Amino acid sequence: MGIKFPEYIIKNLTAEVAIFPLATFRVLYGALMVFSTIRFWYNGWIDDFYLTPTYFFSYFGQEWILPYNEIFIYSLFIIMALSAAGIMLGLFFRASSLLFFLSFTYVELIDKTTYLNHYYFVSVMAFLLILTPAHRALSLDSKLFPRFKSWVVPRWSILALQCQIAILYFYAGIAKLNYDWLVNAQPMGLWLKSKADFPILGQLLVMEETAFIFSWAGMLFDIFIAFLLFSKKLRPLAYLAVVVFHLLTHFLFPIGVFPWVMIGVTLIFFSADWHERAWRRVYGFCKTVWSSLIRVYTSDSMGNQTVNDKRTTPNYKLSTINYGPLSLLALHFTIQLLVPLRHHLSDENLYWTENGYRFSWRVMLMEKTGFLEFRIKDTATQKESLVHPNEYFTAYQQRQLVTQPDMILQAAKIIAEDFKTRGMLVEVYADSYASLNGQRHRTFMNPEVNLASLKNNQNKDWIIQYD
Repeated sequence: MGIKFPEYIIKNLTAEVAIFPLATFRVLYGALMVFSTIRFWYNGWIDDFYLTPTYFFSYFGQEWILPYNEIFIYSLFIIMALSAAGIMLGLFFRASSLLFFLSFTYVELIDKTTYLNHYYFVSVMAFLLILTPAHRALSLDSKLFPRFKSWVVPRWSILALQCQIAILYFYAGIAKLNYDWLVNAQPMGLWLKSKADFPILGQLLVMEETAFIFSWAGMLFDIFIAFLLFSKKLRPLAYLAVVVFHLLTHFLFPIGVFPWVMIGVTLIFFSADWHERAWRRVYGFCKTVWSSLIRVYTSDSMGNQTVNDKRTTPNYKLSTINYGPLSLLALHFTIQLLVPLRHHLSDENLYWTENGYRFSWRVMLMEKTGFLEFRIKDTATQKESLVHPNEYFTAYQQRQLVTQPDMILQAAKIIAEDFKTRGMLVEVYADSYASLNGQRHRTFMNPEVNLASLKNNQNKDWIIQYD
């Protein structure tokens, strides 16, 4: 009698595989997060984004997530840096992964202004790492707690990270299947025209044909790259494409460390044998340079053993199936597959209203500019006055505010509440205009609607819909 399908799936997900790809991922992810946290601190962005602003654009239901004070926010970043180092070294790995996930995600949720897809990606990968046994070998934990050491891990612990990367790329590609991106080559055309002074390639980049090539190549890359990375034969060429794609992104459109993160984490698609050879080269090099340190870090048991030898003598046995992580992963990936599709519940123009835009792997899809000014009407005297956003928000917050309807609504409520504390009840109206992908500016918010009276979950009829 054949094996039932669910049992077959469970058997394959829990099969023992070598730990090397997972260990490589852990080290590179942790190192990049340490670098990213230090970079954020060094550039003064903690002050700029979390201490300078007077008001913050909270996510719905998360209004309690605030920076509070200087000691609190700097403590969060210290925890973030130390826990990222713990992930890299495999030191108290579970606690380090949990602390990094909580501290990073907390900071990410303080203000919508700072939302970036790659911040969301970092949080998601940190959550997945909590579930994995990435510290069972090639880590300080495996040296400090040898009874838990193992050269094998369940297959799902590697496959989960691969699938999350695949979801990011695939949904980013599907999102590019729209008229502006493929037919008008926008916003790529707008961005490339600003690169005329780029060394050597500047004049080529401003050509219309280049914008179409980049747009179509970006769409095809995102949709198919994960499938190619899963293919053993095509993987080397696919990874070369990953490196070229993200290096171009880095030099043409500076978006922080995200390109380097993707170049690093996609190495997890390579086979365990490939990773083992890489670890042996690193081991040999480091042993020559500083043999005492490498023996502490990787353990001298790596020596001349083969993968098969390690699989036969793990100290930590995968003798039972732990359904806890598998259940959490099933829920996680159900959410990951459905949430990016939520905009289909509405017939609004997604790029105009941005209802369902965040947390959906929509990467570099639009160029939006705008103008915003608020009209305040005193309900007692009916007198009107103008309020500019710069009276309440930082320059960076204003750049995001003028093009995002839910933030405009929040800003109106913040202004109304401020006037209320001064003893005045006011109505707040927005004179707002926006441009999408280089099109003409058009009225954005309905200037006749009192935004301060609206609830967050009301229909978006206060937005002038895009024709």
